[in-house]
Amino acid sequence: MDGLPAADPSQAAQQAGTATAFYVTRIYDSLNPDGPTRGRFRFADKDYYSLELPWKENQPEISCIPEGEYPCILAWSARFDRFMPHLVNVPNRSEIEIHAGNSTADTRGCILIGTISVPSGIYNSRKAFEEFNSWLAVQSRSGVVTCVITSEPNDSV
Repeated sequence: MDGLPAADPSQAAQQAGTATAFYVTRIYDSLNPDGPTRGRFRFADKDYYSLELPWKENQPEISCIPEGEYPCILAWSARFDRFMPHLVNVPNRSEIEIHAGNSTADTRGCILIGTISVPSGIYNSRKAFEEFNSWLAVQSRSGVVTCVITSEPNDSV
């Protein structure tokens, strides 16, 4: 029916005529495979830092999620009691959120965002999260927002 929103995210993007993306570029530390997964988090021409659990074959609550492209929606979070960014269509996973946090102790498979990277984790995560969440709310009105997760060699780690 014309005028109704599409149930499928790819159809929604086609209907809206626009698609927006943000990027998480992981830098794996081959010398410390059990350590946190660090990366760059880029949206709206702004660069932040990401922090995730190590790669453990996509096991729920102990691993970061696979690299790929995932629609990102604002959905209710029982954990945070508010609307939060959720990545959807992640293979064998659910409730993958983007939220504030300073170390891997603050995540069970979600992506943390911050403005400062330090050896123990990331800082200014609430500020970075609120900026991202505000951006996502605006962008979501125009169409589907996609999270693109890739990696690069760890020469700089």
